[in-house]
Amino acid sequence: MYSIKSTSHFSVVLVLPLLLLFLQGCAGTVQYLPNPGLLTGAHADILNFSDAEIDSHAVDQLYLKVARIMGITPNSSKPRPQVLVVAPAQIHQEYLRLHHSAKAQNGIALALYVPSKNRILIPSYDRTFLAHELAHYFTFHYLSVPRSDWEAIADKVVDEERAAP
Repeated sequence: MYSIKSTSHFSVVLVLPLLLLFLQGCAGTVQYLPNPGLLTGAHADILNFSDAEIDSHAVDQLYLKVARIMGITPNSSKPRPQVLVVAPAQIHQEYLRLHHSAKAQNGIALALYVPSKNRILIPSYDRTFLAHELAHYFTFHYLSVPRSDWEAIADKVVDEERAAP
């Protein structure tokens, strides 16, 4: 546990602005809505339950980049992924429903691909989360590899996506 013990006026003056910046950051978080905004991209359908704007073109470009990294040529006969921008609690509930079949951080799922529904659940547009989950989508639909290899493949894709221009 981190705690601050102040014995001087200087440390209070230093900590107060940091605390205000932290609180301002918390106030600027994403809000989730009861009804989604629907965007149809060239390669994915996006249901945005957040108040943040999502650029369907950016999602399409990432889709193509992940496919390129994985050496996959997208086929229009495959189902289009549905990208749902939903509250973290909803992602975690779906993770629990799937009996912990996905990777989690400290037991909490941050993003999720649900193969049976062809859905990617993310809390906001984040290239790392979306690239990771798109890698799962492509692995499920285009590759014949054991489920136990999915995380390693997705992690490698994320590393390459970050390194590539």
